[in-house]
Amino acid sequence: MKEPWDKEYQRPDPWDTSDSKDPWDLAEGELREPTKPPTDPKTSYLVVPRGSELWLGLIYLPLHMFLIGELIALLAFNMAIPLTLTQLNIAYMLVGTIYLMVVLRRHLRESFVRFLQFGSRNINTILIGWVMIFLLNILVNTLMGSFGDPMDSPNQEVIQDIIAESMLPSILMSVILAPIVEELLFRSLVFAPLRKINRLLAYAASCFLFAFLHIAFFITYSLVFYGTLNIDLFLFVLPLYLPAGIVLCWAYEKSGNVWTAILLHAFWNLIATLLLLFVLPYLDLDPELIISLHPLFAFG
Repeated sequence: MKEPWDKEYQRPDPWDTSDSKDPWDLAEGELREPTKPPTDPKTSYLVVPRGSELWLGLIYLPLHMFLIGELIALLAFNMAIPLTLTQLNIAYMLVGTIYLMVVLRRHLRESFVRFLQFGSRNINTILIGWVMIFLLNILVNTLMGSFGDPMDSPNQEVIQDIIAESMLPSILMSVILAPIVEELLFRSLVFAPLRKINRLLAYAASCFLFAFLHIAFFITYSLVFYGTLNIDLFLFVLPLYLPAGIVLCWAYEKSGNVWTAILLHAFWNLIATLLLLFVLPYLDLDPELIISLHPLFAFG
């Protein structure tokens, strides 16, 4: 029996009245043959969230960027719960991790199956992606340095303070929770659906939102408490996160599953954490040089 997607198969035209038989009439006991939805062969391999999991995930996206963290801090303050910076960040990421893993559980399961199907190829993608992020970071920091002294990311400073405060919880946040939340938000929910529409739009939207997340709190803080918009964050800090955003999109696009992007993100943050903790402080280097190296290992 010919399938509806075989080239020789011609789907009956429901508006063609030349044939007395109604192709949509099921009263005669015939079953309509299923039709395969049109897909772009360049994107058909992508595992993309569908239906309610996509919309429930997109609803959470702006809440995570602008509301959840502030609500947790406000709730802790009103209840007189003395939470440290590390605990606040872990609570923030934990809420996102639990919500997204529940809502996108089918997507995560399908992506994991795809990841295992091409395991060795995906591992190569992760290793190549790490090198690509590092090289692009050098390029971006060199370009930014041509406009003056590079501006350190406030998000980077916060994470370094968290690491100094408590090593293991900070590794939990930066290596496990943050990669899961951010890749599900910006690769699964933003990049993958848009990639089926327009590749440039998918990269632009995903990379911008990913970079903006890392400065959103500081922009909100500046607006609320000082009534000003810190333009320097857009000009000199946001570009620091574009290399990681671009390569993480590439990893998703190349592998077709979000787990490759999650593991690349986790691997990058793990190496950055280990270098900042156990390597750079013990090298006989000028302190200013060590500080200048920090943007090369900016946490995603």
